[in-house]
Amino acid sequence: STLERKNTAPPAGAEPSSPDKIEKETGLEELDLNFSSSEKALNSDLEQLSEPKVKIPKDFQLGVKFYNLGKYKRAKASFLAALSEKPNYSKTHFYLGLISAEEEDWQGTRDSLIRFLESEPDNTKALLTLGKAYKSLRDWTGLSHAMSELLKAGRELPSKVKMRTLRDFGMALIFLKKYEEAKISLEKAFKLDPGNSETNFYLAMGYFHLQNFIRAETLLTNLISQASDKDKFKNLAKSLLDKIKDNLSKGVPSVDQSPNLMGNSEQGNLSSKNSAEAKETLSQTKEEDLEKPPSSVGKIESTFWSFENDNPKPEKDGA
Repeated sequence: STLERKNTAPPAGAEPSSPDKIEKETGLEELDLNFSSSEKALNSDLEQLSEPKVKIPKDFQLGVKFYNLGKYKRAKASFLAALSEKPNYSKTHFYLGLISAEEEDWQGTRDSLIRFLESEPDNTKALLTLGKAYKSLRDWTGLSHAMSELLKAGRELPSKVKMRTLRDFGMALIFLKKYEEAKISLEKAFKLDPGNSETNFYLAMGYFHLQNFIRAETLLTNLISQASDKDKFKNLAKSLLDKIKDNLSKGVPSVDQSPNLMGNSEQGNLSSKNSAEAKETLSQTKEEDLEKPPSSVGKIESTFWSFENDNPKPEKDGA
């Protein structure tokens, strides 16, 4: 179905359509999931209903029209009315989840889309938006599950969307301390877009936790040299690079995990003098980095989230 929103002027007297920031941030515009008109939007929804013979609430139809005009407050009121009439009508939960995402009500987004996905578990747009909600809520288990569903074999994703899905999956695994799995996902994301600063940063963080400081340092150095001063990950990369230098100064070795450069028998070799101290330092680093903000990666990660929260919120449309 044709679901692309055209850049046309709204009808006289109507509120202008607000840009769908969720689609811009997740790459959803590449999925051809927008609506070209209220009529086509509604027709498309009717075609996709899991229960095509179910009577569609009039308030739902009205909500779709308001949604496609960017009138999210009016759309929300209509969808809530439709939900009151038919609580199990799954598409209502879908739209309420999207509107909650526009309002940055991430708990509302999560709750509505979980309800919707119970009936349509393979909906790509719902999973991507749910992933953004989990990421904003710092629910790493939820994020890893949503991204894992998107990466299931057989699902076709545009390159940009696949890269972001792999990146967010890897990021979630890092926060869950599954560093080896995170590295695999982030390396795949890196191959799709080597210049993405967020991918580079989290891949470097994965290698940092795996004690492969050489690879981490290379990624961070490239990020710092290529990123603009306005890129928040540039400063984060500098902080992580300082942490690597700090660990090396304490005697923590850099283990090169590439079989082409170092055999397994050579990995983890420490000087006899600093062996016990270095191992203990590394052990403490891995366990405490996310718990102790001062001079640790925990500080870097909390700084990252402060950057996220400092972003100004867009104005909401009128009633």
